[in-house]
Amino acid sequence: MRIPNQSDNTALHDGTTSGLIRGQYYPHIDGLRAFAILSVLLYHAFPALCSGGYMGVDVFFVISGYLITKGLLTDLDKGQYSISAFYVRRIRRILPAYLAVILFSLGIGLVLFYGEKLLLLTSAAKASAFFIANIYFDSTSGYFAPAAHENALLNLWSLSVEEQFYIFFPLLLAFFHKWTPRHLKLAIWIVSFISLFLNIYVTHFTAQATTAFFWLPFRAWELMAGSLLALHVRDNFLKSRIGLLALVALLSAFFLISNAAPFPGVIAIIPIVCAVVLLLCGGSGPIRHIMESRSLVFVGKISYSLYLFHWPLLVFCRYGLHGYISSPVINLMAIFLSFGISILSWRYIELPVRKSKWKSSRYFYLAFVIIAITLASTYIVRKVSVWEVLNKKVHVEQYWDGHAPSAQNYPDPDWPQSENRTPHSLMLLGEEQNIQYVLWGDSHAMALAPGFHEFSAATGINGLYINRKHTLLENTYSDTYPDNAEWIEQILSWLRTRQEIRTVVLANRWAVRSQGWINESGKKVTYKRHDEKTGTAAEIFETGITNLCRRLRNIGKNVVIISSVPEQGISVPEILNRFALFRLNHNVTGVTLKEYEERQKEAAAVFQKLEKSGLARIVWVTSAFFRHGNSQPLLLPGQTCMYVDDDHLSPSGAIYLLNNIQEPLKDAIISPCK
Repeated sequence: MRIPNQSDNTALHDGTTSGLIRGQYYPHIDGLRAFAILSVLLYHAFPALCSGGYMGVDVFFVISGYLITKGLLTDLDKGQYSISAFYVRRIRRILPAYLAVILFSLGIGLVLFYGEKLLLLTSAAKASAFFIANIYFDSTSGYFAPAAHENALLNLWSLSVEEQFYIFFPLLLAFFHKWTPRHLKLAIWIVSFISLFLNIYVTHFTAQATTAFFWLPFRAWELMAGSLLALHVRDNFLKSRIGLLALVALLSAFFLISNAAPFPGVIAIIPIVCAVVLLLCGGSGPIRHIMESRSLVFVGKISYSLYLFHWPLLVFCRYGLHGYISSPVINLMAIFLSFGISILSWRYIELPVRKSKWKSSRYFYLAFVIIAITLASTYIVRKVSVWEVLNKKVHVEQYWDGHAPSAQNYPDPDWPQSENRTPHSLMLLGEEQNIQYVLWGDSHAMALAPGFHEFSAATGINGLYINRKHTLLENTYSDTYPDNAEWIEQILSWLRTRQEIRTVVLANRWAVRSQGWINESGKKVTYKRHDEKTGTAAEIFETGITNLCRRLRNIGKNVVIISSVPEQGISVPEILNRFALFRLNHNVTGVTLKEYEERQKEAAAVFQKLEKSGLARIVWVTSAFFRHGNSQPLLLPGQTCMYVDDDHLSPSGAIYLLNNIQEPLKDAIISPCK
């Protein structure tokens, strides 16, 4: 999975400048930080332009490890080491701007968000207050949760990783420095290699790549790479031309490496090595004039605030302005705002606190107050939403699933035994008599089930819904559907035993299967074949769906395919409720016919081939959503929302669709494929 990668810009030991180590300033470090933060900004705003910009996080981890270790070693050598003084510096550096961005995000979210999205934002704020945001985001990647890229506090995960690292690392360093200093470097090397090995193994050889991305044990080696540099190079920086090559390699990685590559894994070694070399060589030689340019150094100085604020601003601008302004313009606006707010944050929040001369105890009180305010604000926002205060004019239904009260379980002794553990394996659509079809597919099929239930009641053509989500691509699998092929085989075997079922209706999010990416997040989705044959997403889709249709026809089943419901790209309930908030017209329409056809073109071409070859009948949903070529309103009569999110129909939306395609669907189910 690639969720949006963040970077920690907190690698500052003390003082007011991020390249300052015990009074000595190294401007090239700020220059390196500028390259890292700019790559992250470009990746978040324009991922197609800077597809590997997410690796800025690794550069920041190296800088952090280097600066912190360098400062701690200086204290240890002078006999001035104090763990309390270390944490005072961390509090002074981290928490003021950190609190500001959380309160900023909660305040904007209170107005813009509602329902589960607001709850997820407050949960992220609470996790961030305790610096466990990385663990929180790893544990909340459920299929129906709003996409991670819509959480305004997603960027705080990396600060959690770093703060967790600095719970144990200063103690480890002090222990070895005092009791067995000659083993200090060896101990850090051993721990680093263990972390690197775990990272590579979990990323490349297990299904837990997301855990490797978020958790400290798999990221510690990146921070320790900077620590090892500080341990081995205690005095002068190396004068070498290799720094220029390292910068070229780093920039090439930012712009050329795909965001679909397994990460962190082996690829993460590239930015780590480049960052180490640039820390070592960037302050001398021909590269110095680049790394120490005034503009880059200034960006490096404000990079912590820039990191903190750029992501929430991107999220809120995209959400609030979607449909009014084109996406590139929205992203540019958010970036410009980020620079403006970051300069203000740096000047009026970061610098005053870092320059303050309070007693150490006051900083711990400050930390307590900051965390308390954050938690109190989170509680208030969670309990009091603008949407709840206002009299909402839009009725938003819950997503219909197999455990809904309206779902009627259908016991079948021939159903695969391993699935009997769930109470709703098969669900009845209509009445138990005259069952003629089954509805089979992914979550989109599930969303359509209420409409099919009404269709069966109206036509007397009863059916069953298979409550097991599949891609319907024969002999394929993916991270989301690892057992896809196995379950397809079991359901095909079950269908052979049910001779009275003449038709199999297939419904799916066909555009994701045929194009290999999710439109609202831009995340790539890879489907692989068990026979190891490779091809484009469209080729794998055509082979998989064609083979499934052929096998269904071979066991005597009529095949009907429901074309895709239009994907809106942003949560429809939130758009409509936002309009309600500002008392705007609710007559909001969806994507245009041209946009829909462009998104569905690969799937539509395959469906036309299937229909022409007699392998399937296609029921096109276009007429229900595009009357006379125009988009239909997303609000149904009775002020009920047609969708529950950006791409799943609500129960009322499903009923609306099935009412509009009742006749062609009835004909397709009854009449065999030609």
